[in-house]
Amino acid sequence: HNRLGTHTRLEDKNGKQNIGYWTDARVWVEWPFVIRQKGKFTVKADVALEGNESGFNVIVDGKSMRSKTGTTGGFGKFKTVTLGRTKLLEPGEHSIQIKPVRKNWKPINLRSITLEPVQ
Repeated sequence: HNRLGTHTRLEDKNGKQNIGYWTDARVWVEWPFVIRQKGKFTVKADVALEGNESGFNVIVDGKSMRSKTGTTGGFGKFKTVTLGRTKLLEPGEHSIQIKPVRKNWKPINLRSITLEPVQ
């Protein structure tokens, strides 16, 4: 959800797309997703970050988890990080949002979000 005057957009890094130019802490992203079997899930993301640390909230169906990631060594060096764990999700449609925490936000590149079933 871009704000007027911001330039967050899809870009290509090494043949793979990511959300880049995410410099404004008022900008956030959201995706719908479908769960086929009831369960809890670990939320992981492929991110790249130059700054020391960036803080954000991961919100699944309105339930927020505070998360952060440290530097990956640059905006082109992606690492998979664990962002948290969901509550029990029922089969059906859900949504996930990534919203910056303004006082802890540093620009990141976001390549993917993955939900892995907790065993």
